[in-house]
Amino acid sequence: MDTLEPEKLEWIRDLPSPRKKGTKKAMQARFDFAGTLIPPSEDLPTHLGLHHHGEEPERAGYSLQELFLLSRSQLIQQRSLALNTLACILTKVHKPAHTVSCIPTEIPAETHSLILQARAGEYQTILRGSVTSSLLDAGLLFLLRFALDDSIEGVMSAAVHALTALLVCAEDEECLDCTFSWFRGLASFPLLPSAQEEDEEDEGLNESMKETAMEKEERKSDYDVARQDVVKGLLKMKLLPRLRYVLEVVRPSPRVVEDVLHILTRVARHSSSSATQVLDCPRLMETVLSEFLPTSWKSPSSLSLLSAYGHPVANAMKLVRVLATSGRHACARLLNSLGVRERLSCLLSAEPNELLMDPNEALRITTEAYRLWAVAAGYGQACQLYIDLYPALVRTLQAVHSTLSASDSLLSLQLHRLSALLSLLTQVTHTAGCHQELQSGMVRAQGEECPPPPPVSWGHVAGLQPLLLGHLKGAVKCLDDPVQKDSVLTLIPAYLVYLQAYYHHLTRQTCFRPVETLQDLELLTSEVLLPLMCHSVVQGQIKNLRSSSVVCNVESSPLSPETTPNLPGLACPGWRDRPGLVVLSCPFPLLTGLGLLFETITEIHKGLSRKFAALVLSEPVIGYLHSCSHASPTLSHSGSWLLRHEHHVLYLLLRLAHRLVPIEPEVAKHASLYHQVALVLLPWLLPGSEYLAHELLSTVIFSKDFLSYCRSLPLKLGLKARGSRWRDLSVGVKRSLLTFWQRSSELVA
Repeated sequence: MDTLEPEKLEWIRDLPSPRKKGTKKAMQARFDFAGTLIPPSEDLPTHLGLHHHGEEPERAGYSLQELFLLSRSQLIQQRSLALNTLACILTKVHKPAHTVSCIPTEIPAETHSLILQARAGEYQTILRGSVTSSLLDAGLLFLLRFALDDSIEGVMSAAVHALTALLVCAEDEECLDCTFSWFRGLASFPLLPSAQEEDEEDEGLNESMKETAMEKEERKSDYDVARQDVVKGLLKMKLLPRLRYVLEVVRPSPRVVEDVLHILTRVARHSSSSATQVLDCPRLMETVLSEFLPTSWKSPSSLSLLSAYGHPVANAMKLVRVLATSGRHACARLLNSLGVRERLSCLLSAEPNELLMDPNEALRITTEAYRLWAVAAGYGQACQLYIDLYPALVRTLQAVHSTLSASDSLLSLQLHRLSALLSLLTQVTHTAGCHQELQSGMVRAQGEECPPPPPVSWGHVAGLQPLLLGHLKGAVKCLDDPVQKDSVLTLIPAYLVYLQAYYHHLTRQTCFRPVETLQDLELLTSEVLLPLMCHSVVQGQIKNLRSSSVVCNVESSPLSPETTPNLPGLACPGWRDRPGLVVLSCPFPLLTGLGLLFETITEIHKGLSRKFAALVLSEPVIGYLHSCSHASPTLSHSGSWLLRHEHHVLYLLLRLAHRLVPIEPEVAKHASLYHQVALVLLPWLLPGSEYLAHELLSTVIFSKDFLSYCRSLPLKLGLKARGSRWRDLSVGVKRSLLTFWQRSSELVA
């Protein structure tokens, strides 16, 4: 003790004072255990455990490099703490920024405290570079994958939680669930990274060369694959068998089970091939279905709440639904080979309050069951189940009024459940409408192979139309009630889409009676549609067209959470706090339902066309179309799924204008505007919307009523003037445009 050792005595000195306020020098980012960024000037007490003997000992918190080091520690607590902290950081990174102006990279220290008082998610404006990209470049994916193999359950659970924070955005899932009952909301674009260069290179390859390219892809290392596509890299690193082991053998806590189901759902959304790998993984789906979607279970008790096993879990049903949306063959495997059909019957034959479950979970799982059934019915599958459960469906529909009048905390879940049920009835109506056509096709085929008609026929669905029409009339009246206004606005678009499906197929049935149908349509127009269209609540929504539009607000859109090219997302965080297509004040779902029904009605009863002229002549619609005619939307994962819905609204407005221009002089005054919008809409159309291009070319664009107002047709056809690129267009749209240009040249000549 007599020997003086100055180096060791340095450790017992007082800590240096933190960085002075006002400095503009960049410094290393440090986080607390909740994932919150700590300002450099913050002087936190040492008992919080955030100080250590690493670099910058005067600063509280841990840097990303130090967290990586801790995650490889031999101490279990340090490994778990580091992984949980990384999960918290990723969760906050994927939340939205709420600042209007962009904050410089090297900001004064005194502004940190104000920034950190706002909601988390402003890292992309405070920090230099992307946190997610930095973590991925540093090997976070491999770190988490190795931690999943840890024999200590706590470390494994922390790795699952961190992987969920990296892959899954809860608000993206909420937005997709909210738009499920919209027109064509059942399907969603795959969340694949952009690979335009690879697609162009593979476009001219023959089969043998494509096989060589596939072999080359298989020879890539895990790092190279993960650098291009995070989900594909995880699949290559055998993520699915490990998750199956966690569920089947480890049997973790309910929180870890939920995280695993979220990860599997995100993998299934990646692509149809990824969804197939989930289905093909040995014993994975069998474990999910047997443990989290059992056909029988006991009433929940205080002990059973500590384990998710042996009880139905709503997210397990959602995983099955997302897998079913990947294709009809995957859906058939789930229904027939894995016993999902029996589970649908078990869950939907009783009311939610009779399922011996928590009320919230019962509503959520029955909602997902209806959505899964709607997806299957869209493929023409599980239709016999409709006949078997018809009494239960009618019983649920008869209780709609009492559901809407309720004001408890379950109202939002009840509305989602009713919307999913209406989507199911819409899909069953579409399938039943094809029964007669397929049956007559089998008779004409005379021994040739022909798809069999579905078991549900028009007679099975026709009886529901008066009941649902009565619901719609009641919903329109409830718009005057401030308490029920928001609830009925959520349901009205689903009712309109159902009625469009009903009348669209009614004219093709042998029971079709033209005179009675025309009278019914006149009553529907005068008693329901016109009062709905002229209602002050609906007019107030229509005024939000431009503010809710994705097409018109590309440059002024709020800051989105940071995303990386190899892990795309929908940029939905913060959707409740900003204008957009998904919020309640957005008019697009209602306009889509009205436009679809208007188009079907005017096809059957052309004399009613003038009744709907007020929609295309309204000042908000005209202003919105003017803005669209000069817009240049960009294509990305965060916008394509919303642009698809907005394209439908534009198309339906143009179709209504096409019917009105020859017979309504006031509408004809705006013919050049409608024609210009049709021209700019054509190259915007996304894959899967080629039929819209065909309809536009067949009606609006080459209509003599519109061409007479447009003298400079070839000039307006230039895609470069609109900021579009030829390679960005789908094959179907390219073919349509080539035909378009050829015919326009002939017309001009």
